[in-house]
Amino acid sequence: MASISDSMLGHIVRCNTSAEIWHTLEQLYSTKSRARTLQLHLLLQNLKKGSMAIDEYILKMRGVADNLLAAGQVVSDDELILYVLGGLGPEYESVVINLTSCQESIIIQEVQFMFQNQEMRLEQLNSSGLPDLTNPSANYANSKFKSSGGNFSGNAGVFRGGYRGRGRGGRNNGNLFVKSVARQVT
Repeated sequence: MASISDSMLGHIVRCNTSAEIWHTLEQLYSTKSRARTLQLHLLLQNLKKGSMAIDEYILKMRGVADNLLAAGQVVSDDELILYVLGGLGPEYESVVINLTSCQESIIIQEVQFMFQNQEMRLEQLNSSGLPDLTNPSANYANSKFKSSGGNFSGNAGVFRGGYRGRGRGGRNNGNLFVKSVARQVT
């Protein structure tokens, strides 16, 4: 008992024989314990990719599935794939949709290859220096545009001097924004 930590002593203090001690320790550390398998299932359900690379994330998920296998519970590829999909962010949504609409069975290695391709594509797009077209109002506010009617800045009203309502009226420069965004893209 001299080599047992104080925290473990509470578990074995009532044991009378070494066989009882070993049996108690086996129950505590058994990989087949119900608490351990529940913990591993919870980990599979809650593990998120976050900032991990896709390979690291899937490797971690496989490790948890392997621990469940060691505990006597098999996690099929379909189940593992669903757990993997549940932990991904919106940047992988297109691949997730393709996988969930696939009629044929697919193995985890193929899924990993698909996500590796998506990850490489995302890295390529992020490093290409393309303008961010997801927020055209930011491009509009930070630019000055020329038109036949004079200078327009981000603060100038698009309809100034133009059409303001019903009836007959002057010209409308409302399409100026669309033209200027198109010029920025090309």
